[in-house]
Amino acid sequence: MTVLTLSGMLTSDTAGTLERPLVQALAARMPPLVVVDVCRTDEIDSAGHTLLADAERYAAAAGGRLIVAGGSGHAAGATAAAAAPTLEEALSELARPVRRGPTPPPEPPGGEPAQD
Repeated sequence: MTVLTLSGMLTSDTAGTLERPLVQALAARMPPLVVVDVCRTDEIDSAGHTLLADAERYAAAAGGRLIVAGGSGHAAGATAAAAAPTLEEALSELARPVRRGPTPPPEPPGGEPAQD
């Protein structure tokens, strides 16, 4: 599990500096488990939100998760599907097993599909 702690602003002027460490964090472990702690950020604009949302989608596609911690105020909604109010809650969430969708029912013996 990797925690990236941000401070200052995550805007179109600064988002590029987060890209490399974010890519490294996502690639460090498969599946990726990453927390981006934004508690100390002063501002997150649309470029910052887009970067976090793209990273979240990549982590999910790789079978992992990225959670934004401390998403109150300006950071709220950065990635609606993966946010936690505190770093501790984000770490606790990542420690839980990933919940997948429902498992399809097994095929009946003989390989014939079940009739509804």
